[in-house]
Amino acid sequence: MTELFKHKIPTNVVVNDYLEPGSIHGNKVALVNERVLLVADRKKILHIDMDCDVDVKAQQKFTKNPLIPFPIAMASIQAKELFSTVTTCDAALQSITLDRKNNTVAAVDGLGNLFVEKLLDMQLPEQERATKRQKTEPTISSSVYQPSQQTQFSCEHGWSGVSAVNSEMFAIGRFFAKDTHIVKMAQDRYVLEKALFFSNYVTQVRWFTTPKSDSPLLAIADYSQLSVYDPRSNHFVSRMWRTRGCITSIATTDRESNKGSQSFIGVTGVDRDVTIYDCEKWSPRFKWANAIKYTPSYVTFSDVNKDVCYCAGFDNSEMKAGDYVNVKVNSQGSFNHGMSGDGRWLGMDKLTDGTDTMGGVTQSGSVFLIKKPYQMVPTTQN
Repeated sequence: MTELFKHKIPTNVVVNDYLEPGSIHGNKVALVNERVLLVADRKKILHIDMDCDVDVKAQQKFTKNPLIPFPIAMASIQAKELFSTVTTCDAALQSITLDRKNNTVAAVDGLGNLFVEKLLDMQLPEQERATKRQKTEPTISSSVYQPSQQTQFSCEHGWSGVSAVNSEMFAIGRFFAKDTHIVKMAQDRYVLEKALFFSNYVTQVRWFTTPKSDSPLLAIADYSQLSVYDPRSNHFVSRMWRTRGCITSIATTDRESNKGSQSFIGVTGVDRDVTIYDCEKWSPRFKWANAIKYTPSYVTFSDVNKDVCYCAGFDNSEMKAGDYVNVKVNSQGSFNHGMSGDGRWLGMDKLTDGTDTMGGVTQSGSVFLIKKPYQMVPTTQN
């Protein structure tokens, strides 16, 4: 059974009792583990410590949908400011991403300025972390990359997105500038490796790998077109068109078949469809039509059940789990196989440890932790 936890962020770290919403394309949440979540608010990133050690069976109540319970109150929650960009920029943060292998968080603001923070002790338990802070300083090291200093092209405030290969290589997409910057670490600072320009607005960027690729590829959504760029050959290996509206989110997954491991890339956008492309033939393979009621802004694949993906809308409060292979399952029964927050989602993130645990934050300042979300789909119920 899916377990849903909820708690409000303390008002002492929230300005005017609400978190500032971002662009429909931006994801302002990163889930470090089941106890730590990061959320971008205005020009700062908040570090949220969650305690979900409660008696689930004693508190669990069910909605009309037997697969989705009411939210259970977390035992406690603590919030503090991780870092601020007030002194280095005049634009609000739009997107953040997490490199879990290197304990690094990267954030990008509305002008495309990149802020990279090395979280040296993020994975330690709280007691050990406090002891380490007394012995060594600092716990965070910072780096900044400013596109305006690298090229002659400036940009007005708008959406910017970021995706990481690792802590030394990032891609920055800028909506109004219609460009994507590939940034690498060189001599202890981030420098521009390659600038890609497009005729349409850039709405999403995502690094990914395939079993047949020796190096990472970069998926770029320039409005309704999905382009795949190979930095090693300096060429676009594919361009795939969507017929209706712009792309708002990109996700990738690997599936086992009789041909071995295969990679797929999924996109969603204002047409409300989740389309999955085969990364070998670069052609559509699966389609989940009308995934949620309003425009989706987030899509990711399940690591537990490879037939399941999750879709959410940042301009609304929807979050839904669905079977994109056997789509008829999604319309079974009279229940919606998803949940709603108490306000507009600012972002969502899923752990990559094989548990599918997800975290999300709403504009009203509520933090949600979702365990076993794949069981919201009837075919995956245990």
